[in-house]
Amino acid sequence: MMVRILLLLGSLLVTVCAEPIATLDRTLWPDSLASHPGFNAASRLEILNFASELMGSELVAPDEWPQHLGLPQVDMLAIDRYRAQSWLRLLAAFQAASRECRSCPQLKTVAELRQLVLSPPAVPARLQHWLAESRLFHARYLQEQLTLAAQFPHPSSEIATLTSDEFTGYELMDGEFLLSFDAGPTMAGGSTWRTTRVLSKAGQNAVFFLQGEPLAQRLSSSPEALAQELGENCVASNGMSEALYPELENWRDALRQSRRLLHAIPEVTQLSWFRPPQGQRTAEMSGQIFERIVLWNIDSQDMSPGLSTQQVADRVTTLMLLWRKGIIRWHDNGPKAAAALPDLFLALQTSPVRWVDCRTFADH
Repeated sequence: MMVRILLLLGSLLVTVCAEPIATLDRTLWPDSLASHPGFNAASRLEILNFASELMGSELVAPDEWPQHLGLPQVDMLAIDRYRAQSWLRLLAAFQAASRECRSCPQLKTVAELRQLVLSPPAVPARLQHWLAESRLFHARYLQEQLTLAAQFPHPSSEIATLTSDEFTGYELMDGEFLLSFDAGPTMAGGSTWRTTRVLSKAGQNAVFFLQGEPLAQRLSSSPEALAQELGENCVASNGMSEALYPELENWRDALRQSRRLLHAIPEVTQLSWFRPPQGQRTAEMSGQIFERIVLWNIDSQDMSPGLSTQQVADRVTTLMLLWRKGIIRWHDNGPKAAAALPDLFLALQTSPVRWVDCRTFADH
């Protein structure tokens, strides 16, 4: 038991100074994800690997966390809240991934999940390379999450909610994923056009959180062309610019202006949703101008210059296996989403994944 605990701690401590953006080469997993059994088997092991790192993090003394996360100070209560909530989510995810498996343990409590983490199922030799890289991925990913949690709500982020009516993606059903895109639209014929063409070809759609300044430029030339470009997708607000809304004295005026611009797009499904840039907002903004603040729980990191298109796709796939539900955040002002999505759709087309039609939220 003590050896296992030391291994848990060692994985976390070794990676805190490594590349912070987590990604995992999915070719190391030799089996197909394009079936319910295949997806669920991969999901169970990714869940256990993240749970292992989460358990290891509990062994770090409170006064050591600032150094581990590279922060001047940390909020241990916020870290503890994140860990407690994550254990519940991991339990629900593991239960869903095991429901159709007769030989899998049918866990009922977090205590049972923790015991399974300490005595995990044997991994065959052909998966040993994947296992090592998966553990590294989850250690890095946990560091990303704990860095956000340790500072919340100063600054606020997608790591937790400020009010009960914020939408994060964990509210969806098992297997449901909603695609979302920030920071558009681009100019005619740009990344937004390429992304919407990819979605249309696959018979899918997404929520495009549009920023007011580039949106105004598109509307000034041809609102009809923009509407045709967006097609069967939905639009919502990403504010007027990348400005951080907690720092804006006139944030209500900015949101009203953003709403007026959205209303100027003809014949496109509009959602009364606001996604604050970088997820930074205050509780006061909830229900103001737009009905809901909508965040995300799967960040593609597609704007990170150090990640290739394949690494971005692999990161998204791994996090889909881990959480089994959620809102995926992409950007449509960059090329990686349009390049990554076709293979992602193909790889998961007969898996338990169900892509949510954004238009089902039109009245919410």
